[in-house]
Amino acid sequence: MESAGVAILVMRYPDHMVIQGRAIHELGLVIPEDIAVASFEHPDVIDALSPRPTTLGKIEADIGAAAASMLLSLIDRKETDFPRETIIPGELIIGGSCGCAAPNN
Repeated sequence: MESAGVAILVMRYPDHMVIQGRAIHELGLVIPEDIAVASFEHPDVIDALSPRPTTLGKIEADIGAAAASMLLSLIDRKETDFPRETIIPGELIIGGSCGCAAPNN
């Protein structure tokens, strides 16, 4: 299949990775040559997928801790300065699905 460039697919639900990967394959596309794939979540089954998707490392516990901290702050101080922006750093885990050079892939 000829392509003018590489399309990009960013997935929100990691449980759809297999379904979307199969659909991409059925369209005759090859990951990462024709379409780069990345996901916001890092499911436990990630190593079983080929090529391994590029993902954002697990940050659910950090999000929960930040939310609890905001809630307690609101309760204790009766803060009204909400919503406020909270940045939760994440780790980009490079897999072979984005076309980037990936260690251990």
